[in-house]
Amino acid sequence: MSTQSKSLPAISAAIQLYMDEGGGDLPVSSMEYFDVALKTFRAEVSAAHDTFHPATACAGLLLCVLNFLQAYPGSQFLRLLADSYSLGSPTSSLSLSAEDDLATRHVLEFIGVMDMPCLVFGREKPSIGIWKTFRNSQDRWKKGRLKGIEVLSGMPMSLLDILADMMQMDTEEAVIRLWTWPGEVGEYLQCYLWDAWRLASILDVRRRERCKRQLDPKLSTEKMAKDIPCNEVVLCRLMAAIQVLQSASVQPENRNLLIRNGLVFPLVTASLEVPLLKRHPGWKKTADDTRQLFENNNRYKLVGITFQILDDAWQAGSSCFDIDEVARSKGIEIAVL
Repeated sequence: MSTQSKSLPAISAAIQLYMDEGGGDLPVSSMEYFDVALKTFRAEVSAAHDTFHPATACAGLLLCVLNFLQAYPGSQFLRLLADSYSLGSPTSSLSLSAEDDLATRHVLEFIGVMDMPCLVFGREKPSIGIWKTFRNSQDRWKKGRLKGIEVLSGMPMSLLDILADMMQMDTEEAVIRLWTWPGEVGEYLQCYLWDAWRLASILDVRRRERCKRQLDPKLSTEKMAKDIPCNEVVLCRLMAAIQVLQSASVQPENRNLLIRNGLVFPLVTASLEVPLLKRHPGWKKTADDTRQLFENNNRYKLVGITFQILDDAWQAGSSCFDIDEVARSKGIEIAVL
């Protein structure tokens, strides 16, 4: 791919230099490559005249990733790609042509996941439903809608379908779909991780509703769907899953697995349930122990800034801490995937 886009090797070099320097502030050498990559990427997109080049799209995604690692806004690069190739349009021919083009398919899946509202807090550019549009287009593919695991998130596509729909559903409907998701067959640790994401998503959509209405959690509990557990039960099960995954991630035989990477979204979501964590110190300890794993092994600015905001949430003591609004007020975006 590097032969098809000059911006791709430039941004790859910028990321490598950034990682070599430990992931703190962007070093000057990395800034230089980043500037070259950004200018070249914009020129390539402008010159493409609606022709999709996977290599250029990959460069745009990596620009987004480098920004996210520093907690800088990255959603503008996703929007540039989406607008340039009409990725949010139900009539996009690109989504249809991806059936036989693995490179294009992977890029569209990557963009679709990063466009999901619940996976990036404080977005400058709101989600435009790329994942849902791409999945709907697959219904017209010869072999139909894809099944299996999405590579970036490690989640079943059927679960991501629900996450992509959440902002268009009312809270009760979203919670019911998440709670009744049947799951899929996988390795034991995979199943724990999938459940952690499912349970975290229930808490996330309920918290967003509380933030929207600014109601006491007890009042919102009365409107919860019948037979769906309250937040305390959901959080208990989530913390149990996090504990299992956290313990497994430090075992020598699991060091090559990416379990820990998948814990970011569940951990951040659980950490925002401050009143419940204060009521259950054991759950808070599990969250703190898991957080320590990230702090010990990850020096990216994103990690430090994210945990600082979670500390602010803890001090605020509220069940409706609006992390999106806090991130936007700081001019940052927090990616949790």
